[in-house]
Amino acid sequence: MSAFPVAVRKQIIYAATFAVLFVGVFLLRGSAWRGSVELHEFMEVVATLLAAIVGVLALVRYYSQKDNTFLFIGSGFLGAGFLDGYHAVVTSSHFAALFPSPPLSLIPWSWLASRLFLSIALCLSWVFWKREQTLGPSGRINERVVYGIVSVLTLACFVFFAVAPLPSGYNPDLLIERPQEFIPATFFGLALVGYLSKGKWRDDPFEHWLVLSLIIGLVTQATFMSLSTQLYDMMFDMAHLLKEASYVCVLVGLLITMYRLFWLSTREPRIICSRETGAFIEVNQQMADLFGYTREEILKLGVDIFSDGAPYTEADLMRSIELTAPGKRHALFERRCRAKDGHLFWVECELERGAFGGRDAVVLWVRDIAERKRAEEAARDQFQFAEQLLETVPSPVFAKDTAGRYIRFNRAYEVFLGMESADLIGKSVFELWPPELAKTYDAADQALLKKPGVQVYEGHLRSATGVERDVVFHKATFNKADGSLGGIIGVVWDVTERKRAEDAVRKSEEKYRTLVESTSDLVWEIDQNNHYTYVSPVVKSLLGYEPGDLLGKSPFDIMAPAEAQRVATAFAQVSAARQSISLLENIVPHKNGQEVVLETSAVPIFDKDGAYCGYRGIDRNVTAHKIAEKALQQRDALMHAASMIAGDLVTASSLDDAIRQALELISQVVRVDRILVLERPPVQAGPMLRYIWESPR
Repeated sequence: MSAFPVAVRKQIIYAATFAVLFVGVFLLRGSAWRGSVELHEFMEVVATLLAAIVGVLALVRYYSQKDNTFLFIGSGFLGAGFLDGYHAVVTSSHFAALFPSPPLSLIPWSWLASRLFLSIALCLSWVFWKREQTLGPSGRINERVVYGIVSVLTLACFVFFAVAPLPSGYNPDLLIERPQEFIPATFFGLALVGYLSKGKWRDDPFEHWLVLSLIIGLVTQATFMSLSTQLYDMMFDMAHLLKEASYVCVLVGLLITMYRLFWLSTREPRIICSRETGAFIEVNQQMADLFGYTREEILKLGVDIFSDGAPYTEADLMRSIELTAPGKRHALFERRCRAKDGHLFWVECELERGAFGGRDAVVLWVRDIAERKRAEEAARDQFQFAEQLLETVPSPVFAKDTAGRYIRFNRAYEVFLGMESADLIGKSVFELWPPELAKTYDAADQALLKKPGVQVYEGHLRSATGVERDVVFHKATFNKADGSLGGIIGVVWDVTERKRAEDAVRKSEEKYRTLVESTSDLVWEIDQNNHYTYVSPVVKSLLGYEPGDLLGKSPFDIMAPAEAQRVATAFAQVSAARQSISLLENIVPHKNGQEVVLETSAVPIFDKDGAYCGYRGIDRNVTAHKIAEKALQQRDALMHAASMIAGDLVTASSLDDAIRQALELISQVVRVDRILVLERPPVQAGPMLRYIWESPR
C-alpha cells in the first residue's frame, strides 16, 4: 500500500509535470536543433488525427451519458483537429502560393488559431459546468447551440487565415518573440484553475488526465512556443510534440472513462472501493436500482447500505480486502440489506482486487439473491415438513444408498427394531442380521436397484431381541438432484396381527365349511333380489344340481310354476316384514324330474349398517317322511272303510247293493274314479270281471 493517499500522489504528479517541463525549457532553449518541413508536417498530421479521435470519443461519451463537459471538449477537439489539419496544409510548400500570407507568417498564426480555439473550448467547458451546477438542468446549454458556435468560430478562423494578409509571427525586437502565445496560455490556465477547483480530479480518471493535458498546454504555450525564435527550432518542434502529448493525455482519460462507462452499463450491480480506505469510488446504475437510491446517494452512504440493523463498517470491508489476492475473487458475505423504501432483501458480495482509473481499487460484485434465499427457505421449510411428517408416520420408514447402507430412518423404525440411530446409520443388512436373513433382504434390494421402480412383497423382519414379525415391505427407488440413482426408500407395515386374524378367520371358515358340507341339509344364502349367493355341495345329492348351476338363480326358478307362485307369495309376506321362516314346505323337482319335498327354515341377514342383505337358511329333505305319513293316512282310512263296509253288509238288502256301497266307500278313501272287481275261477282260466264301479262325476 502506498504511503500517500491518491489525491496527494496526483498532486505530486502535477507538480512533477510542471517541474519537468520548466526544466526542459531551460535545458533545450539554447539547443542548435533544427527541424524540417517534413517533420513538422508529420507531427501536424498526427496531431490532426489525435484531435479528431479525441473529439469523436468525447461526443460518443456525451451521447452515452449526457454531460456538457464532454460536449464542449468533443466539439473543441474536432474544431482543433480541423485547424490542425489546416496548419499542416499551410506548412507544405505545395500550397504556399494559394495563401495571401507567406509561410513565415501563416505557419505561426495558424498554430495559434488551433491552440486559441481549443483553449477557449476547454475554458467554456468548465464555465458551463459551473453554470449547470448553479442553475440546475435549466443551466444546461443546448447541443445545437454548441455545434453552431463551434462551427462558426472554426470557419471564421479558417476564412480569416486563408484570406487576410498576416504579419510575421516573430518579433525579434521583443524579449519574448511570440507574446501572442500567452493568450491561449491564459485560457489554458483559467481552465486548469477551474478543473482543479472542481475537485473531481481526485476520483475521476478523465479529469485527472484532463488536468495533466491542461498543465502541458499551459506550459507549452507560455514557455516553449513563446520562446521559439524561428520556424522549426527546438522550442518550436518541442511545442508541437507537447501538443500531441496533451492530446494523448485527453485520449487516455477518455479511454478510461469509456471503459468506466462500459463498466457502469453492465447488468450486474458493482461497486468500486478504495484499496486504501474501503470508501466507495464508483457505483453503477444497476447497483443504484437494486437499492432504490441514486448513484450519488450510495456513494455518500458507503458500506452503510449493507446494514440492516447489524452494522457493517469500512473496517469490516478492509479486513476482507486484506484477505483478497490480487486478480482473484474472494467470497465476502451474504447479507440482508435494507433498500431505500425499507424492504429487506438478500445480497451476495464478492471482492476482486485490481486497478480502476489508474489507482489500486477493489471491485465489489453484488448479486441479488432474494429469489435464491426464498427458494432456500422454501426448501428448508419443505425439509422440515418432511422431517416432521417422517417422524409422525407411525409406520417404520427407512432409506438406503445404492451400496445398501442405511442413510435415514424415522423413530418408528428404531423402535420397531429395538435399535438406536448409532446402531443403524451407515451399516448394511449384513452387519445387522444373520446371514440367511441378510441375503434375503439384500437380494430384494439388488433386484429393485437393477430395475428401478416400486417393489412390494411380504416377508419377516427380526428385531434386535430376536422377535420376528410378519411385515409387508413397500419399497421404491429415488433419484438424486442430478437425476442419478440415489438409493431405496421403504415403508414397513407390520401385519403380524393381521396375519393372526386371517389365520383365525381361515380356521373358522374351514370349521364352518366342514360343518356345512357334512350335514345332510342344504345350506344356502340369497341376496336381497332372492338370488342364490351360496349353495352347499349337498344340493348335488338332494336335487341333482351342482352348486354353480344355481348361483345367481332364484329358488323359484327351479320349482313348478304353481308351486313357485305359492311359495313366492308366502316368502314375500315374510321377507317384507324381515321375519324368520320356519318349516315352510315346498316341492322342488329333482333334476331327473322326481319331486322332492323340502322343509325350509331361514333368517334374514343384515350388513354392519343394518341394511337388509337377503336370507340365510337350510332346506331339509322330508320327502320320505311325507310318503310314510301319506301311507299311514291311507291305511287308517282303509281300516275305517272296512269297518263301515262290515256294517253295510249286515244291513244291506242284497249282496250287490252291499258290494256297490263298499266300492263307493273305498273310492272315497283312496280317491279313485273307477274300481274293478275280478274273480278268479277255480279252473285254470283268465280272471273274470265280477263287479265294476265308476264315479258319477
